[in-house]
Parts: sequence; C-alpha cells; structure tokens
Amino acid sequence: MSHTATGSDGEVLRIFLFGMQGYMSPVLERLLADERVRVVGLCSGPPAGFIQRARAAAGLVQRRLRIRGRYDVVVRDPFAQCADPWRLARRNGVTCYSHRQIKDPAFAEKVRAARPDILLVAGFPRLIPPSVIATPSRLGINLHPSLLPRHRGGTPNRWIIRNGETETGITAHVLDENFDTGEILGQWPVMLEPGLSWGEAEHQILARLPDVVEEIVSNVVGGALVRTPQPQGGGEYEPPFHGAHAWIDWTQPFDEIAQTCLATRPKTGALTSIDGRRQCIWSVGTVTDLDAGSVAPGTILHLNAAGHPVVACGSGQALTVEKIVAYGEVRDSRGWRDFAVGRRFQTTFEMSA
Repeated sequence: MSHTATGSDGEVLRIFLFGMQGYMSPVLERLLADERVRVVGLCSGPPAGFIQRARAAAGLVQRRLRIRGRYDVVVRDPFAQCADPWRLARRNGVTCYSHRQIKDPAFAEKVRAARPDILLVAGFPRLIPPSVIATPSRLGINLHPSLLPRHRGGTPNRWIIRNGETETGITAHVLDENFDTGEILGQWPVMLEPGLSWGEAEHQILARLPDVVEEIVSNVVGGALVRTPQPQGGGEYEPPFHGAHAWIDWTQPFDEIAQTCLATRPKTGALTSIDGRRQCIWSVGTVTDLDAGSVAPGTILHLNAAGHPVVACGSGQALTVEKIVAYGEVRDSRGWRDFAVGRRFQTTFEMSA
C-alpha cells in the first residue's frame, strides 16, 4: 500500500518519526497505511539481528543480565511481539537514522532536507536538540504514555503500577526543549485493572496508539489542533526505574511488595537475596490468618499446604512466595532449595557489594 497518496484536501502530510521498538512500531504501521501521510524519515534504534528476530517470531525475546557479576537474570522484552521499525521502514522506502546520530550537528540538516511538516515522537529515550525541533514546517509532537502533567519522564507506567494506581493514558503534546512540558494537544485515558503488571499496562497503551495517531493526523490535516498549556503543579518527574527500585523491602506491607513484583514484570521479577544469593520473585500471595508481627521481616515462617514459603513482611503481615524466576523460566517456588524454614530474605541489599 502506498504511503504517498494525497488526502481529501490534496495535501500530503510529511512526517519524520523518532522512537524505539515498541511504541514506534504501531505508530509507523498506522502512518504507512494512511493515504494522507508520507513518512519521510525514521530515527530509531538499530535493526534487530537474526537471533533477535527469530526469538521475536517465537515470542521469546530475552537477554541475560549479570547483576554485579554474581547472578544471571533473564530479562524479557515486553515489546517482543512488536515489529522491528527499521525493517518496516526500509521495506517501505523510508530513510532510517540511528538514535545515536541525534547529537551530531549535521543530523538537523538531514532532517531539514526531508522537508517534514511534523516531527512525531513516540518512546524516544533522548532529549531532541533545539536545532532538530526547529526543522518541521508546522510543529513537533510527542506521544507520552501517561496523563501529563503527572508522571513525566521515561518510565511512567512502571511507577504507576508500583504506586498501585488505576489510570494511565496517552498525552500528545507540543515538542519543546524539555522533557514532557509542552502544550497539550490531546489526552486519551486508559483504565488499569488491579493486579495488572507493567508489561500488561504497556500493551494496553500500545493497543490505543494507532487510533490516537489517526486522530492526531486528522486534527492536523483539518486544522483542528487545540493547544492547552499544561496546568501548574502536580508535574513531577519520575526517576528512571532501574535495578535499585526492583528490590523488595520486606518491611513494607503485602500490597507494596506485590506492586513491586508487578512493576518488574515481564523483565526480571522483583529482586531479593537470601544468604547472599540473589533471588527473583515473580508473584506473591496473601496470608490472612497469621500474626507475623513479632518475627523479623523476610523470615521464612513455614511452608503452606501447597508447599509455598510463607514469609513475614511489614505491618504484622505474612505473604506467600508463589512463583520465582530461575534458570530463565518462571517457576513454582515449591521445593526450591534456598527456601528453608527459618532462613531470611534480606530486607535491603548492599548494591556495591
């Protein structure tokens, strides 16, 4: 299908895209199918190699992450099923640029030479320089995966899940020289059911993106874009969600520990350690009839009828460790050799050790 045909008003909207696999893939797919649009360039990550493509076809994209040289953790890609934007773009005659070129002074001239009307950004991890922002004839638009001004930053939905919130969404805003501060062009809420993992929340966002992109294109072509300044206050920046945030604090109550597990899936699972050995906890369940208030948090109290370890946590509660990640797979915790009664998961871990 051609992506160079004119729309009903005779105009072809020239769009230059910025984004990585995941958010960019459904955006690119929708724009390539839109006869009102011509995609004139893509700045993204490098194309996936043969092994990654084969794993993606099987839904098994993952990599091994060595934590402090001691413990291998399998990291799953929540966007494994998304098309590789480089391959998709090249197949349709779109010129591709590496995201590493963004700071090259010559890159702005390459973008300008493509004569874009719009810069459209989705899931791009780097701040776009002012020289590039100034290249389109109309404006730059960023698609941010939260309802701004709340949850600015690069990993909003991991924090939304970690905080136990039930609403996220997509905000289209004018691209400016700061992260996520430009005038709002539209917002699309996405409700989250309790118990949803970070990866599942991201897939709900991905499912909405094509319709959001189509609405934005319609508003640009029809001259119906409305700019609304972001409200003052409540515009916090979330820090990057990295390894230190994935560690379980066993002094916290069950709900917070459960949300930590959900915020780390489908990547590593929540991290903890026992006798210096790292463990990855995939899921936990509640124990409602046990008073664990006098026991040190993290202590394995006993095994329940199903064979799962029952562990003391904060607020006088106890929980069950139901599933773990071991040897690259999500496994049942029953019979796991490290989970003996009386042993204790560490509440904190010395990351520099």
